[in-house]
Amino acid sequence: MNFIFAILLLTNIFLISNAFADDAECSKKNGKENICSIAKTLANEMAKELPMQINKDYQIEKAFSYKNTVSLWGKFTFTEKTLNNYLSRIKTSQNDFKSSWEKAASQGLCQKNSATYIFITSGGIVQYTYAFKDN
Repeated sequence: MNFIFAILLLTNIFLISNAFADDAECSKKNGKENICSIAKTLANEMAKELPMQINKDYQIEKAFSYKNTVSLWGKFTFTEKTLNNYLSRIKTSQNDFKSSWEKAASQGLCQKNSATYIFITSGGIVQYTYAFKDN
């Protein structure tokens, strides 16, 4: 009987700690609005504008949220083989390409006073996932 009581107690502690973790993850740093509801609103607003051609090489196709994260899914207009051939020609690694891509994405998202900047500086996360034309 003590064994069952211990399992029930541990289960309740686990559930309570998860509830507090969700509260901590969703609480906004400045203001009353829940960061998770902001993520949902932001993703829904972005989704209305999709697909969105960012430049001649990249298009964002989907936006969705989960807790305090807005996920953007996009596609390059070229294949991975094309990218690797190009990078080889200019003697640049995929890691360097990825770093420059991440920097450009950050600059676009983090323009002062934009909705995404306010979201990120309030504890939200924006995640990019991309695929190549042939994926």
